[in-house]
Amino acid sequence: MVDLIGLNDKRTWDNSSYDIWTPETAIRKIDLVTRARAAFTREWGYNDNVLFLQVPGRTETGWINHGDYCGLETIVAAIENGLIGAISPRNDRKARIHSEGYGTIEYDLDNPDSLNPERFKAKGMGWGKYAATVLRRLKKNFDISKGYDMAITSDLPADAGLSTSSAMIILNTLSAIVANNLEQNAKFKSKIPTVEDLVLYTGCIENGNTYKEGTAQELEGETGVGSDGGSQDHAVIMLAEGGFFTNFLTAPEFRLIEKILFPQEWVIVLGYSGVKANKSEGEGREAYNSCSGRAAEFLAGYNHHHSAEFVTIGDLIRRLREVGKEKILEYAKAPFEEVPANDKRKLVDRFRHSLYGTLGTDDGLSVETFKQALRNKDIDAVGRHLRAAHILSKRYLWNTVPEMSAVSMALQFAGGQPTVVDGAGFAGYVFSVAHVDDVKSVVQGAEHYLKTNHGIDPRFIITRPCYGLSTLFIRSMPQISRYLPNR
Repeated sequence: MVDLIGLNDKRTWDNSSYDIWTPETAIRKIDLVTRARAAFTREWGYNDNVLFLQVPGRTETGWINHGDYCGLETIVAAIENGLIGAISPRNDRKARIHSEGYGTIEYDLDNPDSLNPERFKAKGMGWGKYAATVLRRLKKNFDISKGYDMAITSDLPADAGLSTSSAMIILNTLSAIVANNLEQNAKFKSKIPTVEDLVLYTGCIENGNTYKEGTAQELEGETGVGSDGGSQDHAVIMLAEGGFFTNFLTAPEFRLIEKILFPQEWVIVLGYSGVKANKSEGEGREAYNSCSGRAAEFLAGYNHHHSAEFVTIGDLIRRLREVGKEKILEYAKAPFEEVPANDKRKLVDRFRHSLYGTLGTDDGLSVETFKQALRNKDIDAVGRHLRAAHILSKRYLWNTVPEMSAVSMALQFAGGQPTVVDGAGFAGYVFSVAHVDDVKSVVQGAEHYLKTNHGIDPRFIITRPCYGLSTLFIRSMPQISRYLPNR
């Protein structure tokens, strides 16, 4: 299926509509809102007090994939596809959530079994763990006492590596904030005073970690959804600006580095093979968490051997960059000389990915040269970086599956730019860019190639960087207004 968004109407690319949804996307969103409202009314009756939230998915650009929790720079964008939530606060301690195509799940703050992670291991119940995770965490940290009703519709492919899980966490967190009027809660205001703090907190809800441990803002952790990721997805989903890639650091503290204008004549091409990237359960979780686990194990071994106290791999690289890559690599290998060769390789390779992505490959490609290629609107240079990023991930992260390599090859065979496996890796999607005038033929050629040669029926999403979290059609509720940038 080829989802060609906004390509048939040249008006969608003029300056007046550059920073908003294309007409086709707006029509699609109106349909999602209509369906969410209809589902809400069908399940629980008509209600005037309904807030509609649009929570987008996100794409990485591929340079230093899995870099956020390592304290490395990430370059990301919100995309036009996302979730729509029709939300209404309740006056009791129950929550009811309906998701189109999945059904309805009820929760009770007074019934621990209704929030127990084990409940959501049953077939067909996995999507319900996100609300349960949020409710458990907010009950623990802020003793929330009220729930909410919500109907969800979506045009974001599930388990495609486009951050459906983070979008669900954010959607439910804001719903609970509204229902419990946490903006007026003294503890909440002191612990989470800014949207940047909320970015980090929602990341901790998802991964289960303690928030700002060892500081006055500390909030104790609680079981997360099962994935050990960072906060880059939450950052871009909440803070993205339409028409820009956003360059963040999210660990150990949040920092916006710069916004890079996305050329009007380009589009983002996301190719999805259909292989699910479910990072919160089963083999997908084990594969995803192996990346963060290897990074943590490397850093602990390095700090112990060198009597160092680096908080992240990024901190280590930036502090030592003056001695050069080769000397840093010597330091990195030293702690693991006595461990079995395969164990040494898996840890040092994890570090190599971060080192080369930050300070440069043998060809001199680095995060800085990638950003410069984007600033210069040099699509061929961007393509060279994507090819290098793909090689780095395949060689050192070990997170590329054959189906994703096939999608990557198909896009290049059809005349597109090189691609890089993104999202969780192991499955999910590939990222590339294309000129708007070329993208139809590239995507249709790639689709034909995949069906003919690999038996893969892919989905291609053609999109552009869009705004993050937003309300739709009504003035934003005051309870969350500070988290919604002025549009």
